[in-house]
Amino acid sequence: LSEGGLVQAAAVSALGRMLKEEPRRACVVLCPSLDVPCEHTKCAVAEALRPAVAAGERRAILALCACLHDTSVSVRKAAGEALSEAANAPGCELAELAVLARLSHPNPSCRRSAVDALGSVVRRGSGPA
Repeated sequence: LSEGGLVQAAAVSALGRMLKEEPRRACVVLCPSLDVPCEHTKCAVAEALRPAVAAGERRAILALCACLHDTSVSVRKAAGEALSEAANAPGCELAELAVLARLSHPNPSCRRSAVDALGSVVRRGSGPA
């Protein structure tokens, strides 16, 4: 891990703590960091977006669902864990549909990440029939 990657991940974590009570603002500030090549930064962003997912912020949910395609297993795992916050959130249906759509992805590793995320994203007592 480069020194720059460590600094980025630490900055994202600090921003996440500062913006914990402002989920919409957290999305605007943090989601663009999911485009950086550093997997540690992406994992830190996924963790920092958990409160936004719990608040039902669509941008956070969609950005983390996109991370289920990432080449890094760590990033896919962090995204799936963060999406678990959507289980009973206002945006839970969006997270459920987005994760379900990844079950047909051509890459077996992405499908596996979707399966891992599915159990925690689907609301208790609901889901596909």
